[in-house]
Amino acid sequence: TYVELSTGARGVVIKTDPDNPKNPFLKMITDPEGNPYPELPIYQPLPGDEVRIKRPLTTPEKKEVEKIFRV
Repeated sequence: TYVELSTGARGVVIKTDPDNPKNPFLKMITDPEGNPYPELPIYQPLPGDEVRIKRPLTTPEKKEVEKIFRV
């Protein structure tokens, strides 16, 4: 699932955490300004973090992200 974080950064869920199912591991694709990351960092928002998954991306948004970098 492609998602947008509360910062505006975008990523894709790559793994769930059984101990923290609401906070899956993400492969980050773009920074908050929409710039692609040169490497795809792995990030896991944790309970209490200000950065949270805001929403899933729409199909058109997903296609735009996929143009930037194929995951």
